[in-house]
Amino acid sequence: MNRREFLKKSLEGIVIGSIPLISRCSKNPVDSDSFQSDYYYYKKDGSKLYLKPNLSEYSVKFKDEITNDRKIEILLQNKLNFNLRDLPDDLNLVSFTSSNIDYTNILKNIPEVEFVSCAFETEDGFTIYLTNEFFAKFKSNISIEEINSFNSKYNAKIIEQWQYGNGEVTYLLEIPWNSMYNVVDISKIYYESGLVIRSLPKFIGAGEPH
Repeated sequence: MNRREFLKKSLEGIVIGSIPLISRCSKNPVDSDSFQSDYYYYKKDGSKLYLKPNLSEYSVKFKDEITNDRKIEILLQNKLNFNLRDLPDDLNLVSFTSSNIDYTNILKNIPEVEFVSCAFETEDGFTIYLTNEFFAKFKSNISIEEINSFNSKYNAKIIEQWQYGNGEVTYLLEIPWNSMYNVVDISKIYYESGLVIRSLPKFIGAGEPH
């Protein structure tokens, strides 16, 4: 499966204002037996796209006021072999190699860090990184009051929306960076609620946009 097919598979049926970025594709698909509980529903029929944590690469969101010099200093102090790249929306991607050590707890306890997550690999061999945003298309019979009530349970804030002639609405939502859920978790929660037709995480990745 090439990049174009992967994007079509993941985003089919959702109108998106800005297309997520997907990083390079590895030479060989990942062994599907190693994928267990991390997944999201990429089709309205409940088809799942499984993900595997990649502990050799991380996405880190620093607080907005932190300078690039300070970010680099923090990473050097923690002896991380990194490659800092500026990405849209002030989200900084820090990638580094490790001996399969989970750096999440190390980085999240640094005061200047707002969010940290390891990268994920898909069964097709793509490496993707989380943001705090996700897409949800609610069913046409769900009222705005019900939508707002459900969003409030998870502190989800509407960023953008697209209205369709049949009454369905797709929302781009964000959750707090320090939420107890990541967007893979939250997209599953929304889909399993029965209120939505589709719910997909918004991903970013290294390399050129696709």
